[in-house]
Amino acid sequence: MSTEAPHEFLRKSLERILSEREIRKDSSHGIEKACQQTLRALNAIFPSSRTSTDSKEDKTSVDSVKSSVLPPPRTSAEDHFSADMYFLPFELVCYSKLPKLTRIALDTVEKLISYGHLTGKITDPVHAHKLLIDSIIKAVSSCFHGEKTDFHVQLQILKALLALVNSPSCSIHAKNLRKIIRTCINIYLATNKMPTVQTTAKATLTQMLNVVFHKIETNPILFAQAQSRMDISIKPSFSERRTPISTEQTTPTNERAPQQEDFPIIPTPTSLETSSEPVEMNISEIAQFSSNSSLHDQIEQNPALAPINDLVESSLPITDQDFPDAIPIDVPFIDDQSEIGDTDSTTVETPTLDESISYSHNQSGATPDTKIFVTQPSNTDSNGASEKEIERSKLCLKDAADLFYMLCTISDKQLAELHNPKSYEIRLKVILLEMILIVLDNSGPVFRTDPTFIKIVREYLCQSLSINVISPVLEVFELAITIFLVVVGLFKIYLKAQIEVFFKEIIFNILDSHTSSYEHKWIVLHTLTKICSDSQLLLDLYLNYDCDLDYVNVFEMLINVLTRTSKSTNLVKLGVISSTQERELKYKSLECLVLILRCLVDWSSELHYNPNQENADFSIVNNAPNPYKHDVDLYLRTVLSKRVEGVPRRSGSHTTLQSVSAGSTVDGELSEIGDRSPSLQSFDDDPEQFESFKQKKELMDKGLALFKKSPKKGITYLQENNLIGKTAEDVSDFFHHYERLDKASVGDFLSENTDFSKTTMYAYVDAFDFHKIDLLAALRIFLSAGFRLPGEAQKVDRLMEKFAARYIDTNPQNEIFASADAAYVLAFSIIMLTTDLHNDQVKVKMTKEDYIKMNRGINESKDLPRDYLEAIYEEVSKEEIKMSYASVNISRTPSLSYKNQTLRKQAFCQETELITKNAQMLIREAGKKESNFTSAKQIEHVRPMFKGGWTSFLSAFSLALKENDDIDIIYLCLDGLKNSIRIACVFMLDLERNAFIQSLTKFTLLVSGLGEMKVKNIETIKTLVTIAYTDGNYLQDSWLEVLKVISQLEMAQLIGTGVKPQFISIVKEKDLKIVKESTSFFKKEDHSSIDAVLGGIGKDKSKVAIVKESMEETSSQSIVVAVDRIFTSSTKLGGDAIVDFVRCLCAVSMEELNASSGPRMFSLQKIVEISYYNMGRIRLEWSRIWTVLGEHFNSVGCHPDEDIALFAIDSLKQLALKFIEKGELTNFHFQKEFLKPFHYIISSDISLKIKDMIVRCFSQMVQAQAKNVRSGWKCIFGVFQVAAGDSEESVVFLAFETISMIFQYHFPSTIESFQEAMKCLSEFACNSNFPDISMEAIRLFRNTAKQVHDYPDLFYEQISHQSSGEGTFHLDQEKVWLRGWLPVLVELASVMSRCMLDVRTRGLTVMFEIIKTYGGKLLPNWWNDLFALIFRIFDPSKLPEMVEKSEWMTTTCNHALYALIDVFTQYFNILASSQFQQVLDQLVWCVQQENEQLACSGTNCLENLVIYNGALFSAHFWDTTIEYIWKVYTFTEPTELIDILENTLKVAAKVEIQVQEEIHEEAIVPDIEAEDPITPVSSNKFISPEILHKETHPSTDSDSNISLDLETINDFTIVDEDHNLPSKTVCEASEGPGVTSVIPQPRESISSVETGELPEIQLEKKTNSLPDSQQEKLHRFNVVQLELIRAIDHILFYPTTTKYENDFIFNLKNTANQFNGKIRPKLDPRGMFSKLSTPQLLSLNECLSKSHQNSNQILALDEELSKDVRNYKNIYFQKLLLIDIETTSIATGFRILFHLLFSTEHESMHQHIEKTLTNLAEHALKTFLILQSPLSIEPWTRVILLYFYYLTHIQQGAYFKRHLSIIYPLLIKVLQQAPVYSSHNLAYNMSLLFEKIGIEFAI
Repeated sequence: MSTEAPHEFLRKSLERILSEREIRKDSSHGIEKACQQTLRALNAIFPSSRTSTDSKEDKTSVDSVKSSVLPPPRTSAEDHFSADMYFLPFELVCYSKLPKLTRIALDTVEKLISYGHLTGKITDPVHAHKLLIDSIIKAVSSCFHGEKTDFHVQLQILKALLALVNSPSCSIHAKNLRKIIRTCINIYLATNKMPTVQTTAKATLTQMLNVVFHKIETNPILFAQAQSRMDISIKPSFSERRTPISTEQTTPTNERAPQQEDFPIIPTPTSLETSSEPVEMNISEIAQFSSNSSLHDQIEQNPALAPINDLVESSLPITDQDFPDAIPIDVPFIDDQSEIGDTDSTTVETPTLDESISYSHNQSGATPDTKIFVTQPSNTDSNGASEKEIERSKLCLKDAADLFYMLCTISDKQLAELHNPKSYEIRLKVILLEMILIVLDNSGPVFRTDPTFIKIVREYLCQSLSINVISPVLEVFELAITIFLVVVGLFKIYLKAQIEVFFKEIIFNILDSHTSSYEHKWIVLHTLTKICSDSQLLLDLYLNYDCDLDYVNVFEMLINVLTRTSKSTNLVKLGVISSTQERELKYKSLECLVLILRCLVDWSSELHYNPNQENADFSIVNNAPNPYKHDVDLYLRTVLSKRVEGVPRRSGSHTTLQSVSAGSTVDGELSEIGDRSPSLQSFDDDPEQFESFKQKKELMDKGLALFKKSPKKGITYLQENNLIGKTAEDVSDFFHHYERLDKASVGDFLSENTDFSKTTMYAYVDAFDFHKIDLLAALRIFLSAGFRLPGEAQKVDRLMEKFAARYIDTNPQNEIFASADAAYVLAFSIIMLTTDLHNDQVKVKMTKEDYIKMNRGINESKDLPRDYLEAIYEEVSKEEIKMSYASVNISRTPSLSYKNQTLRKQAFCQETELITKNAQMLIREAGKKESNFTSAKQIEHVRPMFKGGWTSFLSAFSLALKENDDIDIIYLCLDGLKNSIRIACVFMLDLERNAFIQSLTKFTLLVSGLGEMKVKNIETIKTLVTIAYTDGNYLQDSWLEVLKVISQLEMAQLIGTGVKPQFISIVKEKDLKIVKESTSFFKKEDHSSIDAVLGGIGKDKSKVAIVKESMEETSSQSIVVAVDRIFTSSTKLGGDAIVDFVRCLCAVSMEELNASSGPRMFSLQKIVEISYYNMGRIRLEWSRIWTVLGEHFNSVGCHPDEDIALFAIDSLKQLALKFIEKGELTNFHFQKEFLKPFHYIISSDISLKIKDMIVRCFSQMVQAQAKNVRSGWKCIFGVFQVAAGDSEESVVFLAFETISMIFQYHFPSTIESFQEAMKCLSEFACNSNFPDISMEAIRLFRNTAKQVHDYPDLFYEQISHQSSGEGTFHLDQEKVWLRGWLPVLVELASVMSRCMLDVRTRGLTVMFEIIKTYGGKLLPNWWNDLFALIFRIFDPSKLPEMVEKSEWMTTTCNHALYALIDVFTQYFNILASSQFQQVLDQLVWCVQQENEQLACSGTNCLENLVIYNGALFSAHFWDTTIEYIWKVYTFTEPTELIDILENTLKVAAKVEIQVQEEIHEEAIVPDIEAEDPITPVSSNKFISPEILHKETHPSTDSDSNISLDLETINDFTIVDEDHNLPSKTVCEASEGPGVTSVIPQPRESISSVETGELPEIQLEKKTNSLPDSQQEKLHRFNVVQLELIRAIDHILFYPTTTKYENDFIFNLKNTANQFNGKIRPKLDPRGMFSKLSTPQLLSLNECLSKSHQNSNQILALDEELSKDVRNYKNIYFQKLLLIDIETTSIATGFRILFHLLFSTEHESMHQHIEKTLTNLAEHALKTFLILQSPLSIEPWTRVILLYFYYLTHIQQGAYFKRHLSIIYPLLIKVLQQAPVYSSHNLAYNMSLLFEKIGIEFAI
């Protein structure tokens, strides 16, 4: 294209117009005149450079002139040419309706405008009251006059209008802009039959909108303000990423915001021609032309020339009346961080702008949750902007707001024609909605954050959408819902309440409706797919609605409605949709559910780790160092622990958490959006807090549901859960502020006739303030509050009564109502009037006069003012009093009439009308609500979201998968199940995970029984295998279900290949029976083909063939490889996951092995495989794995099937060898844990074959890998220990052979398990079946002890100590004892408690040999443990079961006791301080045993202990020894028998009294008693034992026995008339200072009683004998006591014991040496007498005295004992024991006392000793005198001889005299009776005594 000077271009255009023939049609010739005048003026200013020839040529070729000649662009403001002065001809042409001329004019105008030569900035020369630009726009627009407008003219109009909008030189604002848009829309609507023009018009509109809104986005000032309100780095919402359903989207992608001059719209000419000469303008000529009145008047008066809008617009679809003049809200202009003050008004350059634009300075930090990809403006901000720039910014913002407001308000018009999509109304609505969509799609940060646009969106766009989004016209509905989708993405933070309305009232209702068409449902579902694809939006919906008490659960409702849609089948039955359409709807609903789950999975992807994914990295941040490279579990635990603290946050969301309150200021005060921009308030996105909100809301929802059914119960429930207060004021406040309450239920509760309801109602009404408000307005406020009037008149009466009272209270100065009654009646009448006037069912309406008449006399019998009532009537008639909105439940009841499409559409229209009405009301109410909006950032929110909807997901997918074979739906369901499992796994939701896994496994048809496999079953198997592969780290217990499927899959593969047919579930039992009888059907070795096996089944053969074919599908290579991959990739599982995997695999393996149809080893083989695969794991993980595997191998190794058990053992052996090859460091114990199953198996009841195999495995293991064994020795010895106790020779000998080899060649390596080795030897020693091995084992003990002694360093443990900065070491010698000596001795001790006598004896001998041999090497503290071990030998609980206790005590204990004393004596110096008392305790314990020999051995050992070591005793040791002697004596003291004697004496005394009273005789007392000066005074009388026996034992049966204990005596009852108690007989004791010596009564005091014949006395006998056990016990006590007396004697005087001295004295006459007629005494003791102190010796003497006393008292019943104690085996021997005790004890006592008397070291105690000795001698002589039994005479004679012998050697003369003065009478009696005893020794000794007497008394 060529270019030329603009005036030349203009001239040629005018010439073209003049040359057109069509100009002749201009009857007024106004166009021609105007063109000519303009040419003359143009030529006058710009003379033509062409010649006359050129002019002729141009004239002849004017028809061929084309518009290809372009004017040059205006280069600068200094360009003097302006086409504004020459526009008149073109204006006239535009009004002429001449197509060709109009085309030329419009083309010229478009080019002049585009190139900047026609700006319209001057005043219109014709119309002085307006600017030229107004005339230009009006003229161009007037060219279009309806559908008949020329095609090319319409295109030129569009080009010209677009040039006007695009031109930076033209100022297009306000009405002009709306005029341009209106014209373009009219062209679009009127050219339905011209698609090219229609498309061009739509494109022109699109570009115009882009230009207008691009200006505000690229304006530096506006953009800077937008930046202050938002963070540009926010993640884009789905609206930026979306693909509109029906409109293509253009999104700016530049990264830099260009200046306005950068906007590439104006075409650039290729060349520019300018005049080379300057042109002088004739100003006067131009002025004359401009002021030409004739032309001006002609234009004004000629209708053909003047623009007549009414005539033109009458034929257009839309007119100016359809367009609002301007936006009815103020447009705030926020100068970001500037100091410009507020101005009330601003004068703008454009005179057509009617209203001034005010702006206010405000700072805002708004940051909506949207990332806007817009071009960046320059760095210019408002601080440096000029006033002109600020005004230009205001105009741009005003224009865009006006235009957007216009589109929104026009688009909300109700459609007149609903069924003609080509009607103007529908097409207008469509184009408007498309333009709105374009604006929203291309919006930038200014549009998205500016308060003006936000308010328009909230108040006008949402209102428009509430109408259009439910439109029956699909195109409108589709566009509206697409716009809603975009609005949600862009403005959700400002539209919280509106979004709830759209979802609840419209979208969900359409899906649930039975009348909505398939297309509507499909479009909604398609829209929901976009919503469900945005994870940020989904989480925001959950947080802001499901967790907010004031809103419904949008997310939950979304899931539920999608679930219902996916399961719905009623629509097909009703004929609403076809089956194909139903399938599509189900598919889309399932797709939405799957998309939701995908979003949740994507949102929580940071928590999921797939070790099998390529380039998988544990790091949370890409390319970051990986701190968990080798520990998956550490990674998982770290991430999961961080999520509790709110970390990690969603990647890609880099903004801080912000909650938006649309309409709230920074300081929290509410304000209108038009006044202030929305502020953002920061809140912590705390998942725990939101979960708490959700739980609270669940309670609230339950309470609201209950409240709707029963208000009283609902309030009670809410109060019980602390959701509202207990008082009526709390409930009232709850009713006022909580909007989700059912309004009708609130009205019912408030109007109830209960005290609490009344109190609540009063508080509720009192909260209203009606001050200075008219009654009608107050009633509107009251009835539009949070309740609805109930239907019952009484209830309404109560409410209105309180309303009237409240109104009068708040308006006490009103001049209308005389009382509250008048207000009450009037309020009622207003309600009646509203019902009458606005209820369609009321046919006859109330007139004004009727209303006035109805209210006569209500004001205290007076009328209310007529004008007041008329005003009420007029207002009510115009505007209905609307009560509080209550959500209308749309009927969902299906109807068969829906099969008629016409009826269904009518029903849908009615339903949509109701929905629209409800939605509009709610949208209006939502515009008043302000609430916070929280943007989700935390991963943890996914957990409660999924928990709340998992049951819906499960039911939807399960049902769809069950009922459908469509492969697409199958894939969707499987994908949904897989994603659900992923979420449940990641968030450790065990219940949910198990439910989904079980549902998935059910569809594999492998768990419940094999059957026909379909494609969905195969795909389910693949999905389950994939889940196991990708999510194995999270399956935990769900591995069990997965592995069961894999196990059954292997069975299915076997069936597919022709084996194992019995597992096909369709085969009937009777058929199986036939097969079983004819074939080896159930044998596990049977692998015959399925056809041969099932040949006799008959009719099921075809089914089995189908099953076989389907089973073959499971053997596909992909499935086999995938299954194998699960096991091979087990090496990548985390530590916890591999443990779960192994545990579940073991459980499946046990099920296989225990299957009733026969065991399988598939899983067992896999266990072995994964064990090999995972050998590279760290020991910490392997120990946990093996804890499970070991238990499983324990069970499998004990399986009844030997083949399975042998396989398990062989696998164990191979695994063990592999692990042992790896070696083990010290103090680790994995080898031991690994080998434990062998020990468990061999310890169980298994076959010999398995035992032999285990022993051989271990023998081979020792031979091959002994050098690598460390902790494994424990199990090796444990296994051999079990084998050692076996009865099979081969097993025992092989085990012992291996043990011997180990001790011989590998002893150093077994130190860590030395104790187990000793136990093993002990077991060999105790095997009674192989005595040779037992003895060899004992020998190994001795050898082992020698090795411990020779190589103690093997048992040392080195311990490091830091000293002076240098590392030093010392050896822990305690380990030698604990790890070396102690195990040897312990096991030897155990041998003694377990084995037979010969082995016990051998073991005991070896044990004490080791102690004696190596005891010198033992440290002192070790002896404590050693003696504790020795003492355990005596523990009866350790007694072998096969050994009797008596034998054990007689042999082992007896032997051990003597050996113990030997050891103690050998190491006395070491042991004395620590073990002395313990040894004595053990000796006492032996004495206390029932075994007589052991008891005697105890006293003997006590004697040996003291004799051997007494010389080394300290005084403390002696005190301790004497204390223990007393303990022995106390234990053996016959207290029971003495008690019997005392009770017997009491009975005898009573009998004696009775006898004396009846026979009046007195008992004869011997003279000796009367003459005895030292006889203790006593009134006690003794009855003869013979008499007692006669009276109490009338039967003379020799088998009868008498119990001589206290219990037996108490069983006798003396029956007499007086019931007197018997007298108490007590033997008084004489006491000496310091020591008490008890001297018994002489024996004759009982035997010498003479009795007469006694009367019969009735004695009732309850028991009759002394038990054998007590008799034996008494005998044992006597024996032990005698041994104790002898031990005391030996201790003190050994070797000159009492017996030795007695023998010496008894034979003194024959052996005495004469020295001057005197006997030489030999009285010096050689025992320990000299080592003891006087109190110690006296204590021993007291013990002897008590022993003598007891035996003396017992012998006093000599005769009775002989007659009644018949169970004694040897009464004679028992009496000898008692006599021996009696005499030995008194003899030893004499020796102690005499030696004390003779010793000068004890002079301090001589007085006491003398007294004690005198009493003892007196007692001895008296007893000796009354002896009658031959058994007692000789022993007592020896005692008397000993006494006489020592008495004759007394050196203290004074004492001798005192002593003799007391006993002399007794000596005389002894002398008198000496011939009776025929004892020459007695006479001899008495002669010596009397000689001594003679000497001392000088006789």
